[in-house]
Amino acid sequence: MLRFSQLKLFKFEFDRILLFFKMRLLKSLLFMFLLISFNRISAQNCNSYLMGIKEDISIAKLCPEDMLYDLQKLRDALDKIHPDLNHYATKEQLDSAYRIAIKRVSNELTAYEFSKTISRFLNSIKDSHTNFNLQSLLFINQKNKGTLPFFLIKIDDKFYLESLYNNHNLKGKEVLEFNNFSVQDIFNESLSFSLIEGLAYSAQEEIATKVWP
Repeated sequence: MLRFSQLKLFKFEFDRILLFFKMRLLKSLLFMFLLISFNRISAQNCNSYLMGIKEDISIAKLCPEDMLYDLQKLRDALDKIHPDLNHYATKEQLDSAYRIAIKRVSNELTAYEFSKTISRFLNSIKDSHTNFNLQSLLFINQKNKGTLPFFLIKIDDKFYLESLYNNHNLKGKEVLEFNNFSVQDIFNESLSFSLIEGLAYSAQEEIATKVWP
């Protein structure tokens, strides 16, 4: 039979063992928390906000959940505020364009790619008063930004210099590429940001030759 002093000693040893395991468990939980937090921070190299980003808009990544939130807010605002949302596009066409945009933002996109996604969705409405302003995007982090010193005109699927800054001798010359990008590819990008009214596709193409991303 154990004496009282032996019971106290036994209880003391038991408490020490219990404390030891509690400390081990606490350290393990803390380590797991730090590991999960580190992995989350390491994995999330995306930005939640567009304003204030230091990288170029063609490089800076945006987080999918934040892009989805913005897209949903945009759709809600259109449904509530736009006076005639289905004047040129049916609800089914608009819903289809919205689903495409939703799928697009399910992965990280650059700020430029997200802007193009928004612009394409808005263009599906075919309302020239409801569009994405590309110039607003270009003002973000505009350090060392340049402007293309020319305007083009498109004739029969070819592109010609309509005007060129400080050089009029090349006016009318056909342009095939610029900085290793074909003019057709640049034009296709511009088309995504060019507003449209109804079925005025020729007017949209003319705007695209003046709005270069």
